[in-house]
Amino acid sequence: MKLSLSLILIILSINLFALRDFEQVWIFDDPDTTSFIVYSAEPVQYHYHAMVNGTPHVQNLEAEEWLYGWQKGSLEVPGYVGFSKLFPQPLVSPVYSAMQPQIYATTQLETDPLNDHLYNNTMLDIMDYRMVYTAEKLYFAIKTANPSYATSSGFTYFAYMPVIVDPISDPEDNPIVYGLMYTVSMAPVISPGLYKITGSGFNGLNRLGDIEHSIEDGYLILSCNIADLTADPDFSSWYDPDYPLFTTTATTSRITLVNGIQQADMTDGVKVLLKPHYVEVVNDGSPILSNPGIMLDGANVVANVDYYDADANVPNYASVLVDGIYANQLYPQSAGDLDFNSTVTYASVPLDLPEDWQNLVFTFSDGVANVQLTYDNPASFIANATAIPMPELRIYPNPASGTLYLKSDMAIHNPVFIYNLKGQRMGEIDLSSKEAESDISKLSSGIYLLKAKGLNSRKFLKM
Repeated sequence: MKLSLSLILIILSINLFALRDFEQVWIFDDPDTTSFIVYSAEPVQYHYHAMVNGTPHVQNLEAEEWLYGWQKGSLEVPGYVGFSKLFPQPLVSPVYSAMQPQIYATTQLETDPLNDHLYNNTMLDIMDYRMVYTAEKLYFAIKTANPSYATSSGFTYFAYMPVIVDPISDPEDNPIVYGLMYTVSMAPVISPGLYKITGSGFNGLNRLGDIEHSIEDGYLILSCNIADLTADPDFSSWYDPDYPLFTTTATTSRITLVNGIQQADMTDGVKVLLKPHYVEVVNDGSPILSNPGIMLDGANVVANVDYYDADANVPNYASVLVDGIYANQLYPQSAGDLDFNSTVTYASVPLDLPEDWQNLVFTFSDGVANVQLTYDNPASFIANATAIPMPELRIYPNPASGTLYLKSDMAIHNPVFIYNLKGQRMGEIDLSSKEAESDISKLSSGIYLLKAKGLNSRKFLKM
């Protein structure tokens, strides 16, 4: 009697490592809404659950773009939030539960088509696969077309199993998989439990611990202790507690004395990230602004200022006012690597300033009041800067798709930054040796600016 190897092959068919999406969730300084941002290279759906007046509350909504690579969402009440995205590969950060969860708290991992099962038994036809977790346990929920979840019928037996595997394993290496197997009790051959699966037969099943099961609202809910998994040295060799990522799928099987264990149905594999995020607005102190400045960009000036908030909140308003008459929005730089636990630099798009401008007033909102910082025009900034010869910069090819080449007639000792048209810094290039190249393949299609102090800005088109 043998386990089907197609389980391992299919679940590992998406074996590229996920980007570190959903690792940080930052809260907006806004007393009226429970808003947040989360990094994801693709659009996401967020879902959360909370207790509202003692009643479970569930919400699933689409996030909206905040900045390049960042999504913004708002909750009706504070609670634990999770995230899902489909492209370029499925990735789900399930909702964390602070207590033993019920079916209402589960996050959907995958749906599965009807009538795609074998052996003409609808209770083996998977329809839905869900998950939730606590600090100690993993909970998986499987729903089939006929939710009786019988484990035997005469001399034919059945198994239902969520499976866990290393997300970057190569199927050619015959990796170890882990399964929460709900099946018939036929000790010592097989019984319900958490198994480490190292081979294709019953002798490849190594029982690691017990599982618990229940049936709620048509779902079979199976749970295991996280400690039983991490105690296994093979599991802990790839499982990273700082970025707890694994791949999972749900499978059903038929077991007979003649043919052994035969897979009946299986969902697509999906990567799962166990990162608990509790979203609640905390506004104990006001942010601090420091290091205001300007950077010459030809005839224009980019204004910048450092922002720090001890509550690690995102300002819901940031602008710079020129001589009290025109406000320009400010954007955080290094948008793909924001860390609001520390200082974040905000900058404007290029400002077309008159030579006699007097001051810039930076204004940030902490949701309660405005925090401001004034920067006066430094003496002869424009005159001194324009008196310095500007290097000539060649960029090619333009348009470009993969690599952008730069060549200057003199060394540029200031960093050359790549900005998008929103004023967000998207990259940095060193031109101190007069020649350089930059990989722009990960930039979205569009127009970008190359800017540095003492350099006329140049545009290029990313295809």
